[in-house]
Formats: sequence, C-alpha cells, structure tokens
Amino acid sequence: MALLANTLGCPSYTSESGSDEEKAAILSGWLSNPDQPAIAATSALGIGFDYPHVRWVVHVNAPDEVSAFSQESGRAGRDGGKASSIVMLSATWKPQLDQPLSPDREAMQLYLTQRYCSQGVLSQFLDAQPDWRWCIAGEEVCQVYREPHTKAQPQDLAFALETPTVIVFTRPEEVLRQDYARDQVLNSYERDLQTMVGSCLYYRVKGRSFEHAAHKCSQRFHWINGKNKAYQTRKGEDKDWIEQYVACWNYYQPQDICRAADLEHEETECRFLDMVIPICYGVYKQVGGPEWLQKHFRRSFKTELEYMLWLGETASLGGNEYIQANCVAALALVELG
Repeated sequence: MALLANTLGCPSYTSESGSDEEKAAILSGWLSNPDQPAIAATSALGIGFDYPHVRWVVHVNAPDEVSAFSQESGRAGRDGGKASSIVMLSATWKPQLDQPLSPDREAMQLYLTQRYCSQGVLSQFLDAQPDWRWCIAGEEVCQVYREPHTKAQPQDLAFALETPTVIVFTRPEEVLRQDYARDQVLNSYERDLQTMVGSCLYYRVKGRSFEHAAHKCSQRFHWINGKNKAYQTRKGEDKDWIEQYVACWNYYQPQDICRAADLEHEETECRFLDMVIPICYGVYKQVGGPEWLQKHFRRSFKTELEYMLWLGETASLGGNEYIQANCVAALALVELG
C-alpha cells in the first residue's frame, strides 16, 4: 500500500495508519485538498465511509470476495451521480478452477471473467433468487453487455464458472497436473486435521476450552444425537445418509485419508477420530453459524436436521469426491488455524 501511495503521490489509509485521531487527520487532509484527488486505502477505509463526491473506486489486483467488493465499490457515487468501479488485473489472470472456492469467492471469480452481466452476477450472490436481476432499460448498463436487456432476467437463469463436468485428458502432463492439484487439496486438509488431533473441535469452534478429547466431551451427545437423527431419517426413507465409498462411516473422513476399512492396509483405526461431525455441528451451533454457512455455501437451513442431512450429501472439494461435511470441516479448520 505504501508503494502504491508513493507511486501516485497520495496519502494512504490502512488499519495500521495510527490512532483514531491520526486516521481522522489523514482523511481530513485528503478531503480538504482539492489538488489531491486520490487516496490509497485498504478495506479499513470502509468503516463509516460516507463521502458523496467519490467518483471512482479502483481495485489493484483481483478482489477476494463479492461481499467485500460490493461494499468497497459502493463507496463511490453516494451522491447519486455516475460513478465507476474499476478492477486492474494482471494480463495473466485466470479464474481459479482447480481449487475449492466458497460461494463468495466463486462469485467474485465469475464476476471477473466478464462473461456475464455484471449486475446479474452480483445480484445472484447478494439477492434472494426471486429478486435476481440483470441490466435492464432505464438503468446504467454494465461493461459486459453495454446494451440493456429488454426483458427481466428469468428466475431460473443462473450464471456459473464454466468448469467442465467431464474432463478429457489428452496429454500425460495434464493428467499429472490434475492429480497434483487434487492431492494438494487433500494434503492440506490432512495437515489441518493433524494439528487438531486429540482436541474437541466442537468446543474449539464455540470458543470454549478444547483440550479434552471429543469422545470425553460432556456435550458429545448433542452432535451424536444430531448425527443419529440424520442417519435414521435417511434409513426411514430407504436411503443412505452417505453414499458408499465416499466417506468412512465411522468417523466420516474421506477414504483417501481413513483407510481402516481396507483389509489389506496396515491401518486398523482412523487417525482422525471424532473430528468431522463435532466441528460441523459446532459451526451450526455457534453464534453467527447460519450466517457463516450462508456466506460460504449459500445455504440456509430451517432446522438442525435439515443441516445434518445436507452434511451427508456428496460434494466436491478440489476435484475430490467427498461429502459436504468434509467441505465444511476443511474450511472451518483453515479459519481455526
């Protein structure tokens, strides 16, 4: 940020710019100087930002998440006048198709591809489905289409990154690249699990003392009962809670990690006991849990049972076939670390 400010010859504003008084002085100096049109800032500038004369917000490099990007872009044009949001990308930038992304990050990648109406992409993430809308006549149009749509966006039209559902490998090095990418995701998940072995992740997520093992937790029956209800519900529907060969039925780890079920393997017990379900249950029960799930998975759940049933559904994590519980656990472990 300092380098950018020096290049532009303008003040800079970050969370480390000093005390509240010092930060206020930086803003006052910028606002009172008609010869200084720019300020280099991080997202720290967003708190209480309500200056009506800002005409441009320029992001240097790709923003991470749509939720933050939309707020940052919204700092321009607060007087109702025309304003611009500009993103400066490297010429080599490409969407991240080879790694797991939260819905927030995926929406940002989708926006940056500029393949679909920018307003439509933002609306798809920020609004409820009945309110999805793209650029229409009478509004400022985005840079993608440049011409407004004459009809409202169909409610069943959803935009998505163009990830091929069937991959045809034509070269050996591409096969190795894909395998390497999947292995990296699995290895990262396994390392994060290893750092938490022996601790109660249910309590860890809830911010309580977690030095005890999960199977000795005084509240272990909360997540055990939740898991059992999901299992019994699917059994009553003559369905499996988890598809065969996707995850271990004892501790719900991917079978690439838990090989105890393989009679020819030296492992006879999973190394990561009672970690997946406790952390997933803790995520749901923690303060702000529903908002966290909505942000990262774009899902809301009316009941605990509905959430527990969803955890057993097959999902993809970096191209590996896991269950939703592994995806929740992997992301939560990263944040806990």
